[in-house]
Amino acid sequence: MGQVPIKKYGIIGDGRVANHLKRYFTYLSIPYIQWSRKNQTSDELLKLVFEVDVTLLLIKDDALESFIEAHPELHKKQLLHFSGSKVIKNCYGVHPLMTFGTDLYPLEVYKKIPFVIDEDAPDFEVLFPELQNNFYRISKENKVFYHALCVMAGNFSTILWQKLFQEFENKLSLPREVAFPYLEILAKNLMKNAEMSLTGPLIRNDQKVLQSHLDVLKNDRFKIIYEAFMQAYQMEEKS
Repeated sequence: MGQVPIKKYGIIGDGRVANHLKRYFTYLSIPYIQWSRKNQTSDELLKLVFEVDVTLLLIKDDALESFIEAHPELHKKQLLHFSGSKVIKNCYGVHPLMTFGTDLYPLEVYKKIPFVIDEDAPDFEVLFPELQNNFYRISKENKVFYHALCVMAGNFSTILWQKLFQEFENKLSLPREVAFPYLEILAKNLMKNAEMSLTGPLIRNDQKVLQSHLDVLKNDRFKIIYEAFMQAYQMEEKS
């Protein structure tokens, strides 16, 4: 087998995803140049484009199209964005299906990240010949729905766990760590058998318990969340 060609990447942005991608590239000795509008000029961006093989746009979704329009030189090289929902002409979407926190990850975590790419994009090994991550294709019509599911499952569940940790510590004088085994088994059960992992008063249809929860949450802004989940579950059961 021939040697895998090493590309040089331009990373536009300095947020969490950019920091994680830089760490992944560093682990694998993949060359890159970073540019950020916070402390670099348009002339430096133009220089980056000429020095790299692929330009990666790791900026806010709402800024992608206007940034590309303002910098047409970006199209001189292969141009990719990491948005999970955007469809942009002449710029393929390559979405890493992962949550990126402030702490960077070990190499093995990065290797396991699946990428969801546009249906008409080149194969992942063509875009990133140095990486061996699994990749999956998605139609452009389904991208917003796909991303909405990711946000509901990942971001919204995180908000609920943040609520639990805060209330445990501030109101109940319980350390947040007391809930870690619960969270760990929840995740394992979901991965093992998602359809059978739900427990509690919802699945038992214990209306007295459910009502008592709504009563105790009457002055809590999360009451509407509880009610919304009850209604969504009940509608799903009837369908």
